[in-house]
Amino acid sequence: PDGRKAGDTLQIPLPREAALELRWCPATTSAEWRTNNLGLEFFPMGSFNDEPGHLQDEVLHPVKFKKGFWMGTIPVTARQWESVMDGETLLDLVKKFLSDPTPILRTPRQKDSPVWASNADAYGIPPTLKVDPRCMVPFDSPDIPVHYVTWHEACAFCRRLTELAHASGILPAGYVFRLPTSAEWEYACRAGAYTTYDDGSNLASDQSRHLGLDRIAWYEGNARVGYHDHFGNKAGFHPCGKLLPNRWGIKDMHGNISTWCLDACQLHYPVFAENSPRGIIGKPYAIIRGGAWKWRPIQCRAALIREADKNLRTFAVGLRVVLSSTHTHAVAHS
Repeated sequence: PDGRKAGDTLQIPLPREAALELRWCPATTSAEWRTNNLGLEFFPMGSFNDEPGHLQDEVLHPVKFKKGFWMGTIPVTARQWESVMDGETLLDLVKKFLSDPTPILRTPRQKDSPVWASNADAYGIPPTLKVDPRCMVPFDSPDIPVHYVTWHEACAFCRRLTELAHASGILPAGYVFRLPTSAEWEYACRAGAYTTYDDGSNLASDQSRHLGLDRIAWYEGNARVGYHDHFGNKAGFHPCGKLLPNRWGIKDMHGNISTWCLDACQLHYPVFAENSPRGIIGKPYAIIRGGAWKWRPIQCRAALIREADKNLRTFAVGLRVVLSSTHTHAVAHS
């Protein structure tokens, strides 16, 4: 299934009366993209050197997509996760977080970070401490983004979703759900914008509040607005999709929750536009993209890239899915 124009929607029904919506991201070689981008057949990935927070791996470089793809309108919610993963709830994921003994290793980009004995250790929770998992899910709306998922579990969700869609006849052969590559994520986030944020606004300094960001993302500056939970916390997750979308109808890219990507960082960037580039596959770590409700504006920029151990479970990271042809260069799974 291919979209006809940017922002076209595709609805995927899920078990338990849930559903998943995706938006079409057109090829950069399409007439629509070229018309709106001065005839260019690529988009500039990365950020300018003078952008506040600019990092060395945000070098501007051209990226081309000869084929379009579908990107989830919002991050995967707790309701969608439970629907696809045979009833597994957010509370179940928290219990995994508390009991998972897998060490969390540093990535090459985290040379000065410690090696944690487990996810709980990374949060300073000693193994002898008995924690009520319910206190770690203070706002249990089914429409908040699912979190405490590892990269491996995020890929398992995509595989299971693909199986369900093929079995029901909704999805034709030759298409799969998967995590986005870092390049796909940034292309879908920007939706033709070359600014710090997808609404066309820029960041002037490392400020705590940004009015442009207020309209499109839940972050440190506005996460308190309208928030309430069972434990009296002042800020936290909000239901997905409540703020303004980008030009292609995609929401929550700059805040609420960050999401896993399929790949790890490239070692270098080509001078000429590479088609559907994919970073390194097969490493024990992967890229994380997007802002989160507890982060400052400088941490929510479209160009910002993080990496983490694929076994990491954290309140700040969930997932967003892509639907594409199996012939796309990016398709790969652990």
